[in-house]
Amino acid sequence: MAEPTQPGPSRGRTAEILGLVVLIGGLAFVLYKFAVRGDAGRKAESAEDRGHVLKVLFIGNSYTYVNDLPGTLEALAKAAGEDPYIQVQGFTAVGANLKVHWDSGAATAIRDTDWNFVVLQERSLIPLESVDRDTLFFPYARKFHEVIKARRATALFYMTWTRPDSRAPQENVTRPYLDITRELGARVAPAGMALELVLKRNPNFKFYADQIGQPTPAGTYLVACTFFAAIYEKTPVGLPATVTTAARQAIGVSRDEAPVVQSAAWEAFLSSKARLNEK
Repeated sequence: MAEPTQPGPSRGRTAEILGLVVLIGGLAFVLYKFAVRGDAGRKAESAEDRGHVLKVLFIGNSYTYVNDLPGTLEALAKAAGEDPYIQVQGFTAVGANLKVHWDSGAATAIRDTDWNFVVLQERSLIPLESVDRDTLFFPYARKFHEVIKARRATALFYMTWTRPDSRAPQENVTRPYLDITRELGARVAPAGMALELVLKRNPNFKFYADQIGQPTPAGTYLVACTFFAAIYEKTPVGLPATVTTAARQAIGVSRDEAPVVQSAAWEAFLSSKARLNEK
């Protein structure tokens, strides 16, 4: 079963399980949220909070929940002192694609809350034209976008990367994500493009934890930097090299790596934005 991000007590936060759906085939889906409790933070649903929070729902699989990507993004925004700050929730399962999430009821999670952003992460190889781009990725991206748009939220695509066990170039992953983002008028966090830039500048950067492409903590930090750029449209350059999540997990890179990683995330965001504006 995919494990949700488990917040720790450092900010008076607790994890509340909202729902559990077990599907045929043994996949389990956990919808979890973070709530601010006690003196350490403001009440999550206060009028003041609603005016100073960006609510972000992540729909994805292990590329999302390994190393707590949502929590890492939240910690980066906190370190930057951003207002509005970010509050995350997640709907994740191991190996899930958008179709599986759609069939499992993720659309209900979207309808139940006034989100600002809903992150859509497709399973790694499905966006490839030679795999299931036209039969799974594009159709279900469009289905989810209709629900997201109806809630007046913004769809934010999580552009992933080419896997170590695949010979496909990054452009074969990049192009479908940019195409669907442009078609739907959505946004994209170009993590795959950022990784490509980092590896050109530092081939020894330890991004991959395994052959199916799951990220190391350093890799998750890079991805979080691209989300920071995509949501705030600000550079992550200058942010701390390491942040601590609500679960007291330290995620980051070395001080020497930080400028390369942060600048690559920002440059990838600018490049993706330029390509989206191309006719």
